[in-house]
Amino acid sequence: MCAIVCVAYLSVILAVRFPWDEGVCELGDEEAGGTYEEYKFSTGLCTSLPIFCFAFNCQVQFIPIVKELEDASKGRVGKLVAVTMCAVCVLYCVDATMGYLSFCESTESNILDNYSGDDKLVLVGRACFVGTLCFSFPLYSTAIVTSVERLMGGGGEGKGGRREGIAAGVILSMVGIVYGDPPLDKVLGLTGAVGGCALVYVFPGLFYDRAVEGGSWGGRVLAAAGGLLGVTCTVVILLT
Repeated sequence: MCAIVCVAYLSVILAVRFPWDEGVCELGDEEAGGTYEEYKFSTGLCTSLPIFCFAFNCQVQFIPIVKELEDASKGRVGKLVAVTMCAVCVLYCVDATMGYLSFCESTESNILDNYSGDDKLVLVGRACFVGTLCFSFPLYSTAIVTSVERLMGGGGEGKGGRREGIAAGVILSMVGIVYGDPPLDKVLGLTGAVGGCALVYVFPGLFYDRAVEGGSWGGRVLAAAGGLLGVTCTVVILLT
C-alpha cells in the first residue's frame, strides 16, 4: 500500500508539473521550427518492455504478503491481485505518458532527475521513491535469503548465524552494485528481460502445462512467448 501511494503521488506530481506552456518538448519544437512526435514507435520500445516486466514482477513479494494477509482465501487473494495490478497499471501508464509529453526524448531513466532539486513537491517525490525501495527490499531479500539457506541445507526459517550471514552477503552485494554506478535503464531492462520474463511468463506457463492433465497449449504458448520476448529484449538492450 505504501508503494502504491508513492507511485500515485508521483503521478500527481507529473500532472501538476506538466509543462503546458514551457518544457523540453516545446523548446525543441521552437528550435527545430517544426513539430515533435507525441508518440514515437521505434526499437526503443523493446528497451521499455523489459522495465514493464520488471515493474510487474511481484512474485517475490507475493509470498510474504499473502502469509501476513488475514483470511487469505482464494477469492480474497484473487481480488487483491486484480485490484492492485489494475491500479498500478493505470498509474504507470499515466506516468509514462505525462513523462514523455513533458520531456520527449530528454526523459531520464528516473523521471525525477528531469526536475530541479529545489522543487519541494519533487523532493517529496524523491523521498517517496526511496521509501518504496526501502520497504520493497526486505520483501525481496526475505525470499532470496530463505531460498539460499534452504539450498545450503537449512530450514529457511527463524534466525541464526548462517541466515544472518546470507542476509549480510545479499545486502553487501547490492551495495557493491550501487557503488559501481550502473546505468539504471540497463540494469532494470536486463533484470526484466531475463528474470522478469522468466518469472512472469515462462515459469508460470511451464508450471501450468505440467499441472494440467494432458498438458496445456495455453501454458506452452505463454512460456514460448515469454522466452521470445526475453531473448528479443535482451538483444536489443545489449545492442543499444
